[in-house]
Amino acid sequence: MRVSISRFILPFAIIAILLNLGCRGDTPASIEPVGDLQSINIFNVPQSIRPGQVHALGATGIYPGNATFRITAYANWASSDVAVVEIFGKGLLRAMGGGTATITASYRGVSRSVDILVEGAAIPGTEAPGPVELSSIQVDPTWASVAMEGSVQFEATAIYSNGVTQPLTNLVDWRVSDDDPGFIIDSDNSAAWGALFGLFKATGPVGTTVVSCEYMGVVSNYVTVVVREF
Repeated sequence: MRVSISRFILPFAIIAILLNLGCRGDTPASIEPVGDLQSINIFNVPQSIRPGQVHALGATGIYPGNATFRITAYANWASSDVAVVEIFGKGLLRAMGGGTATITASYRGVSRSVDILVEGAAIPGTEAPGPVELSSIQVDPTWASVAMEGSVQFEATAIYSNGVTQPLTNLVDWRVSDDDPGFIIDSDNSAAWGALFGLFKATGPVGTTVVSCEYMGVVSNYVTVVVREF
C-alpha cells in the first residue's frame, strides 16, 4: 500500500507556520504600514553604561491601527552631548564620558528621545579640553547640476569641536536662495518626510541657485546648484 508523504508533511508544515506566526500582533511588519507615523518607541535602553562600552538601541514606528514597523535602520539618530554619548551608526552608541545625554530618533517628522546615563570617568585620551560645541555643518555634494524636473539628494553632517561627526540631514533647516528654480524637502515646505529630507527638486527656471542649511545657529557651507533644461 502506497502512502502519500504529503499526508504526513502537511500537518507539520501547518503547525510550524502557526508557531511562527502565533499571536504576535506587536511583531513589526516587514513592509512599512500605510498611513501617517503616529509615534516612535525606542527599545533596548540601558539603565546605565560605562565609558568605552558600545550599546545598540532599537526603534519601532507605530502606525494607524497600532501597526508597527522596525525603523532602527531608517531613523536619524542624534546625541545631545557627544562628549557623553557618541552615535556612530543606526542606533549604535558609544559611551564617552560620565554624564547624561539625550538620544533622539527621528523619522517622518516624528521624534522620540531617551536619556542615557554614563557612569564613570571619560575614556583616557578623549577628555574634552572644554565644552563640546557644534563647530560647522558640511553639506555634500558641494556642487550639483540637475535637469528640470530632476532631483539631487543632499546630506548634512555636523562637525563638533572635539572632531566627532554626526549626520544631521533630517534635523537641519534646509534653504534655497531667493531666485528659486526649485525647492528642497524639509518639514516646512513639503508633505514628504523621512529619507526625502534634503532632496532638492528642480522646477525651473533654468539657472543657478544656492542650497544651504542651518542648525542651532550654525550655517553650513553654501552649495551651488545648476538647473539645466535637459
